[in-house]
Amino acid sequence: MDRIERAIILVSGGVNSSVAASIREGYEPAFLHVRYPHRAAEREAECFRQLAAHLSVTETLVAELPHLNQVGGNARVDRQVPIEDASTLTRTAANTYIPGLMPAMLAVAFNWAHTIGATRIVVGVSENLGPPGPPTATLYPDYRREIYQLYDELMALSRPELPPIRISTPLIDLDRTEIVQLGQRFDAPFHLTWSCYASDTTPCERCYGCATRTHGFIEAGVADPLFSSPTT
Repeated sequence: MDRIERAIILVSGGVNSSVAASIREGYEPAFLHVRYPHRAAEREAECFRQLAAHLSVTETLVAELPHLNQVGGNARVDRQVPIEDASTLTRTAANTYIPGLMPAMLAVAFNWAHTIGATRIVVGVSENLGPPGPPTATLYPDYRREIYQLYDELMALSRPELPPIRISTPLIDLDRTEIVQLGQRFDAPFHLTWSCYASDTTPCERCYGCATRTHGFIEAGVADPLFSSPTT
């Protein structure tokens, strides 16, 4: 009997990660949530717990990166720095970009994958979520596919005599509308997701997370349960 492949799924609690987590491709999933002290940390952590329960995933890990609050330097963790409206973003890095965050998350995933014998790390990243605003990889440079290709090489160099651990980015070429449509096909639990950068209670409806979420659901012709359900 063939051994079932194990995969680490990075689950933030947002729309993309809920879709990536809902696409089952014959592997046994383990959910990883990397928590750091940003404005919506509590809500995202709760979404992670609910997503894991909803999808019946029992192997989970919450890893902490508390140093990001001490370092500061961006609007995600520094509440004194205003978060940009999506309509004002230009083709430069957003002030909510945290340099090094994605590689740090991949390092945690790599370490856990090595420990539990997983051979895949699934990341629900997209290079361009679409309007409004410039391409996502312009605003958040570590969303470029080259980052994940290079990290694949780093992991291979770090385990020269062991089976490779590969990164899978199933949403990399999709915009938010296409991601919502794909989530519909796989019955992704959108009611258990959160997208706002500015708050963990009420969506600001202005930040990049809110704006791309709203546009994606509208263009996909799907009601956003975050606004249509009285329980969220």
